[in-house]
Formats: sequence, C-alpha cells, structure tokens
Amino acid sequence: MSHNLDAPIVHEYRGHLLFIKFDWAKPNDDSPFAAHILQSSEVAGLANTVADLPGPWTDYQTALAEGWLQLNAGSTASYLEQS
Repeated sequence: MSHNLDAPIVHEYRGHLLFIKFDWAKPNDDSPFAAHILQSSEVAGLANTVADLPGPWTDYQTALAEGWLQLNAGSTASYLEQS
C-alpha cells in the first residue's frame, strides 16, 4: 500500500471532528498493523484518543471498514458524550 494514503481520514460525528489514523510497520505493507480514532483537541496539533484498534488486517480496505464501524459505534458516541 502506498503511503500516499497515510493521511488521516477526517469525519464529523455529532459536532465532533474525528480522525482515523493508521500505523504501518513498513512503507510498502499491504495493511496497517494498528489504527487509532482521534478527536481534535482545543490545542492546535494535539488530539485525544477515542479508540485504539489493534490489527493486523488482511488488507487496507478491511482496516478502513473496521475503522468506520468503530467510528460510528456506540463506544465512540459514549466517549464523546463524556467529553
């Protein structure tokens, strides 16, 4: 997988700006080894971790699908309502 796709994926959820960020072991791996769902912070350049998703996945598309499912899951919503 090219790291041209390594930019965080942005999503707005109930008024909160969230990001999915993938961790890669090597630049040409087919899939990331972990993913993180982050919420933008009031401090520029910092973020709060909402969820950590351990891999590995079989491919990038599977990792992305799991990230989107977690992003819209109840655990993400409950975290955001606490903050």
